[in-house]
Amino acid sequence: MNNLHILLMVSFVIFLTSISQAQSSLNPYGDNYRLRVSLYDTVDQPRPNYVFDDNEGWLYGFVNLNNYDFADKTARIVIEKGPYYRQGDEIILYDAVYANHGDSSEAAIALLPGDYDLNDYNWADRAAGLQFPG
Repeated sequence: MNNLHILLMVSFVIFLTSISQAQSSLNPYGDNYRLRVSLYDTVDQPRPNYVFDDNEGWLYGFVNLNNYDFADKTARIVIEKGPYYRQGDEIILYDAVYANHGDSSEAAIALLPGDYDLNDYNWADRAAGLQFPG
């Protein structure tokens, strides 16, 4: 092997290491969550538009979807149990939000882990915020 081949191999190893480090930093809070939520703009799309979990440091466990320009756009939601799931953990979707809370005077729906077509619940394109369990 000449020096060019060795240099290319070392560069490739460094490149792979940097990719691995970048992927592991996507969720700096690790995998110690109770619920993970994937939001889809359409029911049949293969990948979610957004993925949130309750261990990402949300204020009061609340995600205001207006901050992501995704309020009133969710047609499908997938809620997955995490390693720290507790029996009865659920996500609450709010039709309206104020500050960093759901507006409890407006419509809300609670969902257990599962895969939901929100059209079936008359909730497609309505969610403005979501609340993780406390």
